[in-house]
Amino acid sequence: MKWLDRVLILLIAFCSNGASANCQAQYDLSLDTKMTLGEGEINTQVVNLSGVITLKHLFDDESGVWWAIKGDEMSMAGVEGHLFSRAHEVPFAFHLHNEAGLDSFSFPKGLSEVDKAKLKGLAYFFQTSYEVATNVVERDAFGVYRASYIDGGDGKLLKQKGHYEQRTDGTEGRIQSLSVRYFSHEIDPRACMFAQLKGRETVLFKLFDGSESMETEQMVELTQRNDVRPSDLDILAWPVEDWPVAIADDIAQFDDRGQLSSELLGLITSPQLENMSVTDLVVHLEQLDLVLEEIPALLTSHEISNKAEMRLLVSLGVVDSENVQRALTQILTDEDRADLLRFRAVRALTVGDGPLSSSVEEVLIELISEGVATDDMALASSFILGVGTMIERRGAHHDIEPLLSALLSGLTNASQPTDQISMLNALSNARFDGEIAMLEEYLSSEVEAVQIAAIGTLAQADREDARGQLFEKALRQHDEPITVQVAALNALVGKSLSDKDVEQVVALVNSPADNRVRLASLEAITAQIDEMPHLQETLRSMLEKESCRECFEAIVKALH
Repeated sequence: MKWLDRVLILLIAFCSNGASANCQAQYDLSLDTKMTLGEGEINTQVVNLSGVITLKHLFDDESGVWWAIKGDEMSMAGVEGHLFSRAHEVPFAFHLHNEAGLDSFSFPKGLSEVDKAKLKGLAYFFQTSYEVATNVVERDAFGVYRASYIDGGDGKLLKQKGHYEQRTDGTEGRIQSLSVRYFSHEIDPRACMFAQLKGRETVLFKLFDGSESMETEQMVELTQRNDVRPSDLDILAWPVEDWPVAIADDIAQFDDRGQLSSELLGLITSPQLENMSVTDLVVHLEQLDLVLEEIPALLTSHEISNKAEMRLLVSLGVVDSENVQRALTQILTDEDRADLLRFRAVRALTVGDGPLSSSVEEVLIELISEGVATDDMALASSFILGVGTMIERRGAHHDIEPLLSALLSGLTNASQPTDQISMLNALSNARFDGEIAMLEEYLSSEVEAVQIAAIGTLAQADREDARGQLFEKALRQHDEPITVQVAALNALVGKSLSDKDVEQVVALVNSPADNRVRLASLEAITAQIDEMPHLQETLRSMLEKESCRECFEAIVKALH
């Protein structure tokens, strides 16, 4: 998914209660997004999305209201110039539930998932209450939260956003942490949606892929127009699936391949490359997608700085087109390339979440079997781990079975503990949920690190047989090493445990076991407090006799 798409998709978020029948309104939109992220150094970019949004009531149903929405004259402006955004101009519809916020969308046929996600961001603006209210259920691209609307004076409402109670499917595996640092929107309500919405939101989130945290600050203003312009919504009728999709690329592209190659060469050799924001670099690369397979040759014939190379490879990963995938795979398989560049190519391939091209998948399967040609064991291991991440990230849009089968074959054929550990960790990254019998050999390995890696893979299977295996390790039924026991206890954190399970773990805390085991047991117990509130009393009783400082602090933290 494109970087700018991600920002616009993830960060536009508001909610609603409905409005009167036959309502039609038009708004001027201005959305300024300031992004601060780290890639070895702090990097700040500002992007403005602007245009005209038309909203039209379609019909009421038993649970809420269906609305049609369309953007016109949509454009994005950043430090690199002013760009039209045709993908934001496709008409579509959304449903506002009377009690559950924006709960459904309907799109024209043939629209990509990426473009659907962009459009959803526009619809979230129109979830808003028309009166003072608390605990209003709303949702955005991150998940479900509750909002409050307080009297702001002069007939206006001030909206405050609470924490997320439920995350959207797919985000929990990608977003490690998410917090709303600041949120305040002022709304001037009218019978037909609102006269104006304006405000600011600051969000901080960190991904699981090891990248730096990212803070975004948005300033939004939607003002209802008095001079309503003609809109295609005036002539469109249900069903939405039959509405036209006429999306040009966001940026007008050149037809002359030679001119595109010249543009790419100029970009790669530009002294400004290392100072360009990822957002703007992605926009440039998307324009040049037809010739991006030339990048490996350009990196051979033209030397660029380390900082520029890093920024280029990250941006290519965000673009994630078939041409990019082939270019990155070519870099990875070229043993004459620097190992750092090849490592960056691996990491770039783990960024995207779309389907892999068949030719790239074939190369990856061959590399899993034959290994990456390198003397750098870190690169070889990073590749295998990266394949696991690709399986997890691309699974929604790609048949992962060939890659998963290749990993399982690689594990079966691996004779060295280091290779076994890499394969097991890759299966863990892939969230392997297959037959546990395939892991038994490694769960009983003589090498502790192999057992620990197998436990990490086993923890991905949310089934009774997997939980039973973890408990065997946690209770040392086969005299497992302490490190293996601790790994098994850590794997139980977040699992649903029975009363009997918890009793057994409590017994470990109260035993004269190694403090590492007791601390891991405490963490497994405290993760169950929401489901078993009576455990608070159990923990309080432990405080009086606890002599381990780390265990004492863990109990206090859990109780507060």
